[in-house]
Amino acid sequence: MNPPERVMAAAPAAPRPLWRVFAVFLAPMLASNILQSLSGTLNNIYLGQMLGVKALAAVSGFFPVMFFFIAFVIGLGAGSSVLIGQAWGAGEPAKVKAIAGTALTLGVLALAGKVSSDLQEAIRRREVGRTYSALAEGRFRSRTGTIDAPIGRASRKRHRMSVNGASPREARTHFEVVESLRGRTLLEVRLETGRTHQIRVHLAAIGHRVVGDDRYQGVRESIDLHRPFLHAEHLGFDHPTTGERVSFDAPLPPDLQTVLDTLS
Repeated sequence: MNPPERVMAAAPAAPRPLWRVFAVFLAPMLASNILQSLSGTLNNIYLGQMLGVKALAAVSGFFPVMFFFIAFVIGLGAGSSVLIGQAWGAGEPAKVKAIAGTALTLGVLALAGKVSSDLQEAIRRREVGRTYSALAEGRFRSRTGTIDAPIGRASRKRHRMSVNGASPREARTHFEVVESLRGRTLLEVRLETGRTHQIRVHLAAIGHRVVGDDRYQGVRESIDLHRPFLHAEHLGFDHPTTGERVSFDAPLPPDLQTVLDTLS
């Protein structure tokens, strides 16, 4: 009888060094980044030669913001899909709803931030139309005018703004007389820039303070009004997504209309 044959188990293969594993993983990523950087450099050289330095600066400022937004959305979708899959596999539908709701909320907030930045850029380019109704003290010598005076923070009273205050910024306000009312004037005011308290500061600077404005000494006891007579009556801008011109109009609030009726 033959003796039983011995079967020798093969020795386990030695694990690969950790640095080799990382090298295999990182090499394609590094190569991709190198190629991307090289491509970006060549594109910038081409744009600089074709469009000029200013266009190159505009592109350089725009693309990082755009890529950050795209990366944020992709990362949010990938991360939430993994968490949703884990929660669903664990049989926890409540967590699935919570994760989906959080991801959607963050996405909406990111979109709202993008829309807000687009609107701010439109304001900077003077593409947003803003018209206000203001009741000012005194009578105006001309029916139309422009107040062009930089506005900064007041040096002594820091809660107030003033013409040529600290760190002044460009400010321009256009006005048109609508009606004269017993020592006061109803104005249609259009903003070309958007500084803090711009209309109130500009009108006070030319000696026609906004009625009811206690911060800039525009209060009179004869008028029962506990806030500045200043109302945003029209807003118009190009829609950030569709590009269509949209506009919104609002009538005078009851308390301001009552003041006008009293003075008429």
